[in-house]
Amino acid sequence: MVAVIHWWLGWPRLWQAWQTLSLFEVVLVLVMLLLSYHFRALRIYYYFRHQGPLTRLGCDKLVLNHTAWNNFLPMRSGELSYPLLVKRYFGIGYSRSLASLLWLRLMDLHTLVMLGLGLVWALWPHWALVPLALLTLSLPLLTFALKRRLQRWNRQRSARLDQALAGLPHRLGLLIQLWGLTWLNWGVKLVLFILVIQAMSDVPATIALAAAIGGELSSVLPIHGIAGFGTYEAGMMLPLIWAEMDAKDLLAAAVNVHLLILGASVLGLMLAQWLPVPNSTTEKRHTL
Repeated sequence: MVAVIHWWLGWPRLWQAWQTLSLFEVVLVLVMLLLSYHFRALRIYYYFRHQGPLTRLGCDKLVLNHTAWNNFLPMRSGELSYPLLVKRYFGIGYSRSLASLLWLRLMDLHTLVMLGLGLVWALWPHWALVPLALLTLSLPLLTFALKRRLQRWNRQRSARLDQALAGLPHRLGLLIQLWGLTWLNWGVKLVLFILVIQAMSDVPATIALAAAIGGELSSVLPIHGIAGFGTYEAGMMLPLIWAEMDAKDLLAAAVNVHLLILGASVLGLMLAQWLPVPNSTTEKRHTL
């Protein structure tokens, strides 16, 4: 990766972009990114709060480890660390943790799609987008409302679908709470990326938001390579091409945002080793 970046852009070009930010701003960027990880940890805490010996710091430890593995391993294989860590730290079985991972990822994807529709509306306001946006927005509530009917319809047809439906938050209040934390997580993260992209390239906020969403969609979908190298930049570059700027400047901004994510992942992984987990993972242990 170091060699390819040197060949593509040259490291001096990347360092020059970071020099537009002060040391305080760089530290603030890292703190904001770690704060978004904390919101993700709170989702796990509230989801499993009554199912195992959870602590908030234990959930922070889990998210920091899981995020690092996810960001560095290819083809979403880092997701496999989530059920293993949930079992190790909290003694919760794989079926429950995999069901929670499915719904949390669907919430992430739903939020990105909603933000993407909002961006399309800002660039192309048309009444035809209104019913699509309302339908997309209501999908979590509709799924919750139809949960029991879907379970009755699926009875003894598909064990996997039954497990997935069982993983849906069982209370409307919990669903809304997790939904709000998902929006907080992505709101902080995307605002941060917009500020970094605009500091390193002269693009409007709408294009910077499109680039940030494009990069994150490339990491949510199972198509990225080792450390997301190449695919993340491609996801960001597609919207940035519309800005009609120098291609190397755009690529430098995309690579720098990606390096920021990887750097925060390494920092988070180091911090995670100092965070405690519950003293006993045998309490309230759930089996497969």
